[in-house]
Amino acid sequence: MTATFTGTHGADPAATFQLDVRSARPNRSDLLLAGSLMIAAIRDRTFAGIDVDGASFAPYSPAYAKRKSGALGHGRVDLFGAAHHTHMLNALQTVVDTDESFGVGIYSNDELETRARVHNEGATIRTRLGSGKHGKTKLRFHPETFQYRKKATFEMPRRHWLGANEADVAMIENAVGARIDERKRT
Repeated sequence: MTATFTGTHGADPAATFQLDVRSARPNRSDLLLAGSLMIAAIRDRTFAGIDVDGASFAPYSPAYAKRKSGALGHGRVDLFGAAHHTHMLNALQTVVDTDESFGVGIYSNDELETRARVHNEGATIRTRLGSGKHGKTKLRFHPETFQYRKKATFEMPRRHWLGANEADVAMIENAVGARIDERKRT
């Protein structure tokens, strides 16, 4: 006697299994949702002045904090500029590379991408004095000499805002997993 195995409604069991495995993987829509959730998490955390690792951002310089507190009513480090222009937090986008990966970043504006990288990683920034350009330069007060001295560079502190932590990954896995489970049930 030969045993015959069939899948649901007499279908080929191997084909049924392949369909089930295919439905257990994220699709483009799942990854776009994951990216949107990641952008929301980044924005919420950054507006609260918290980096990816849960630490407070390095403070703004006293001069910028004073300027920002006048424009927005606070000097809290939230990486949202005091001037009304395009901001890096508003320029975050999700790009789906394949059905298995996605990226969150700034892809359509080179200036904002550079600004985001500098804030995320920290950098030594040249002032006009450091670049050789004439005009307004940064002045640094030296209390020993009671004089202002021109400064060729300044240090932008690292404010690691663009990234995912374990809680972000778990949130995304749960949301995408729920969508996959729902597809498998239907």
